Amino acid sequence: MKKRGQVTIFIVLGIVILASISFVYLVRTDYFKSEFEKERDKVKIPEQLAPVNTFLESCLNSLASDAIKIVGANGGYYSNAPSDLLPRSVVNPFSNSLEVFNGVEIPYWFYESVNGIQTTQIPTKRDMSKEVLNYVDENFYEYCITQLSSFVEQGYSLDLRGYGEENIINIEDTHVEVIYDFPIFVELGGVGILMEKHYTDVEINLGQMYDLATKIIETENSNFFLEEKTIDIMSVYDEIPYSEVEFSCDKKVWSKDKVVSDFKRIVKDNIRALKLDGTGFERGGDIYDYFVVDVGSVKNLNAATFYYSEDWPFVVNVQPEENGILTGDAITQNAGGKVGDYLSNILCINNYHFVYDVKYPVLITLVDEEGFVFQFASMVIVDNNQPRENLLGIINYEDEGNLGEAYCGSAITETSVVALDASNMDEIVDADVFFKCFTTECNMGKTEYDGLLVSNFPQCMNGLVSVSKEGYFRGEAILSTNVVSQASVLLEPLYDIDYEIKIIEQDGSIRELLEDEEVVFTLENEEGGFSVNIEGASGNVALIGGDYLAKSYLIKEAEFELEISEGSAKKCVSVPRGGLLGVFFKEEKCFDFDFDETTLDEAMVGGVEFGVRFERYSLDEGDRITFYTVFDKNPSTYEEVKEIHDSIEFNHLLGEFRYPIIN
Repeated sequence: MKKRGQVTIFIVLGIVILASISFVYLVRTDYFKSEFEKERDKVKIPEQLAPVNTFLESCLNSLASDAIKIVGANGGYYSNAPSDLLPRSVVNPFSNSLEVFNGVEIPYWFYESVNGIQTTQIPTKRDMSKEVLNYVDENFYEYCITQLSSFVEQGYSLDLRGYGEENIINIEDTHVEVIYDFPIFVELGGVGILMEKHYTDVEINLGQMYDLATKIIETENSNFFLEEKTIDIMSVYDEIPYSEVEFSCDKKVWSKDKVVSDFKRIVKDNIRALKLDGTGFERGGDIYDYFVVDVGSVKNLNAATFYYSEDWPFVVNVQPEENGILTGDAITQNAGGKVGDYLSNILCINNYHFVYDVKYPVLITLVDEEGFVFQFASMVIVDNNQPRENLLGIINYEDEGNLGEAYCGSAITETSVVALDASNMDEIVDADVFFKCFTTECNMGKTEYDGLLVSNFPQCMNGLVSVSKEGYFRGEAILSTNVVSQASVLLEPLYDIDYEIKIIEQDGSIRELLEDEEVVFTLENEEGGFSVNIEGASGNVALIGGDYLAKSYLIKEAEFELEISEGSAKKCVSVPRGGLLGVFFKEEKCFDFDFDETTLDEAMVGGVEFGVRFERYSLDEGDRITFYTVFDKNPSTYEEVKEIHDSIEFNHLLGEFRYPIIN
């Protein structure tokens, strides 16, 4: 009896535990149901009316699925994609969307407008829900309601109550819940029910794909990996002249059209080579790792492609450029006159450093394991050889088409510009004020009696305001006019002063320039972009105050013809190389170059390179500057010619050297 009682107790306990587990399971199952599931479970459809409900839910599922695919393929938009106030045209080739091909446009998630304002157009999940609903609203009646006629033929009675307003589109990671409000009273054989809302759950990875797309654009907007790849292309490919020093007697010349054509082709190939980490592609070593983009965890993704087509816009502005020609700067010809002619005969050095502004679109496409496509476009911007924003300044270019008139006429932001004399902060009256945004420059008028111009400016982020006035070197300032703005622009006064050039002999004695000698000085201001050449034993020059890099060459008629036999030589030099954030590093470049047999009737006999500062008050109060350059020797061999040229950089270290004197 005791054992039987114990067994009974265990059976009862087992039943209680099982019931408790079942209860907890049922409670937890109901608790974790979504609002969509709870709402749908409340609806009880009589069996004889179920076919109508099944048809409507199936039709709604099909419409919602189509809507989601359209929204995914169009960057999250359907009917409410942002519009551009300025139509797509020659002067606005990018607009605010990528025209993949005629009539098919995908909005940019990031772009820069034609007036330089950077904008994002990333839809939210709520925005996408509205777009899905818009598509369903447009098509539900035609594709679902009209098809109910077959049920009427079967004896069903239908009373359409019209569109309701309590619609819900809920985007989850791997599915989209749809509750569509379109009440219909359905009756058959005396049994009727009001089907107020229609429910469907579309199994599709819209939420997951959207989250991944936002990771990609966030990574691009913070790391600028597309811009960095573009700058690498500019640095690596010989078809794109960038920054180089070459020992060559052939003048370096490029056609801009050919450079742009090659640039587009190279960009296309390199952008297409990019891969998204986590998409299952086969790695191929360090070279291929360079093309891998890491944005973090990736789920259910089959492929990700980055794409640029040569048929799409590709805008390149490059300086220096003249009439479609890019020309290398022959260092040895910078001095001009006989000096340049002489140096070009013996050294054959070509230097070039081109500054690029580049804009082009990229289409980023994600495809999941089920074939669902989500894609968006973004704009790649290289500004003054840097990713996107360039805080160092804006390069001036020629206006294109009639954009200037259209842009300058859209002045809506009140802006104040005051022109000041940098030497005493006095206001400058009647100074010309210009405002430049991207490639367009507007004449904004003149400053008034108080040195102030108050006017409406066209909107622009990081535009360039410049002020000019006779007797001054132009002044510039970065100015954003998307809000009410003001800027003070300092103009450096130009000081006219006489000059003379003296020659320092090796023994330290000072002499005048001889009749058979020619000398040239190049003075380059290290801060304001001002430079000037002076030639001859004396004259007049206009200078601004500040720090200068001065370089001079002294040329003399040869006492006898200097014959240089043909041959070859190696030269190694340190050249600047652009780095991240505009930091420049030095790297050594070595070149083998050949030279032909040459007979020179003039020879470089000296020169000097040095830094000097001219104070404003000295230029203002002084009557004359005396410059000094160094006589080295009369060369008789090519090696001596090289020695003289190489010594120019260090001649200022000689004890006999004298810096300029202002009297």
